[in-house]
Amino acid sequence: MTMRDRFLALGRRLTTAFALSGLLLLSSCSGNDGGHPTAPTPVASRAPRTAPDAGIAAAIAVQEAASGAWFELPGVLGTGVGRDSRGQPVIVVLLEHGTASGLPASSGGIRLVQEILGPVRPFALTQRYRPVPIGVSAGNALECVPGTIGCVLESRGKHFVLSANHVLARQNQASVGEVIAQPSLPDADPSCGSSPRMNMVARLADFEPVIYDGHTPNTMDAAIAELTEDFSCATPAAFYGLPSNQPASPTPGLGVLKVGRTTELTRGTIKAINVKVKITFPSGTALFVGQVLTSKGFGAFGDSGSLVATDDGVFHPIGIVIGGGSNGTAIVSPIAPILERFDATVCDR
Repeated sequence: MTMRDRFLALGRRLTTAFALSGLLLLSSCSGNDGGHPTAPTPVASRAPRTAPDAGIAAAIAVQEAASGAWFELPGVLGTGVGRDSRGQPVIVVLLEHGTASGLPASSGGIRLVQEILGPVRPFALTQRYRPVPIGVSAGNALECVPGTIGCVLESRGKHFVLSANHVLARQNQASVGEVIAQPSLPDADPSCGSSPRMNMVARLADFEPVIYDGHTPNTMDAAIAELTEDFSCATPAAFYGLPSNQPASPTPGLGVLKVGRTTELTRGTIKAINVKVKITFPSGTALFVGQVLTSKGFGAFGDSGSLVATDDGVFHPIGIVIGGGSNGTAIVSPIAPILERFDATVCDR
C-alpha cells in the first residue's frame, strides 16, 4: 500500500468520527524565528482550581465507586456528573444506543440519567490564514486528518500551538520536529498527496502519550508545536477574538463556546464533569478520565483541538475538544492539567 493510500484509508476511518481542533489566533503576537522546537519542562499548574459544591462532590464520590461495574454493562460508554432541570446533582451515564440493562434508577441517593451519544470517536475554517490564528484548520503534514488549532501557549519566551495528540502527533507515532501544516493536509489537497511547503507553520515539540488499551486511564489528548510563522493569539476577526489567560473550572450548566475548523462558532453548556469515557481511534480504544461533556450540537469531525471557553465575554479557557458523539456532544480535556503538563500559559495578546 502506498503512503497516499494509507493516508486515504486513515482519513476514511476518521471521517466517521467527531474530530475537533481549534485555532485561536488573529490579534498579532510576534512570530517565531524557527529552529528546532524546544519542549517546555512540566512544573506546577498555573490554572486556578475551584472545589465542587457538596452536592456535586457527593455525586462524584458515588460515580467513582460505581463506574467500574457500570462499564461492564453492554452499551455503556462512560459516566459523568451534572445537574438535572431542577438543579439537583445527577450521574449521567453515556450510552452507545438505546438503554443499558442492569442500570439502577439511582445509586447512593443520586439519580441516574441516561444520555445516548452513539459511538464516541475523535473530531469550516479550512482556508489558509496568515498570520496564523486560532480556531482554524491544521494538522500533521504526514497524516490525512483535519483538526483545529485550539490556542497559542507561551512558555519561556517561545510560542506553541495547542491541539490534540491525534491531530498533531499522529496518535503517538510522530517524532519531535515533524511539520505541522495550516491548513491541514486534506484541506490543502483532498487527495492527500502532500502538503505544500508554504503551509508549514510549526514543528511538533511535545505531546502527552495516549494509551490505547481500553482500560488504562488517560487524562488528556494534547500536543504542542513550536510556531515557525507569524501568528495571532486570537480567532479570525469574525469570531470572539482573544481568550483570557486565566482558566476557569468547569461546572455543570456553565455556558461555553468554541471556534473550530468544521462547525466554526458554536455555543452550548457543560452537561457533566468528571467524565469517564472510552473513545475509539484507529490505534485502538482509549479510556479518558476527568473529562468534560458539553451539550449537543457543539462540534463535528475536524473540530478536535478546538479551545472551549466561557461564554461570558471574558472567554476563560475550559479545555480542548478531543472527540464526541454523533449528536454533536463534545468530550473536552480540561485545560489546567494541560497547562501544567507543558509548563505554559494561554496567550491573550
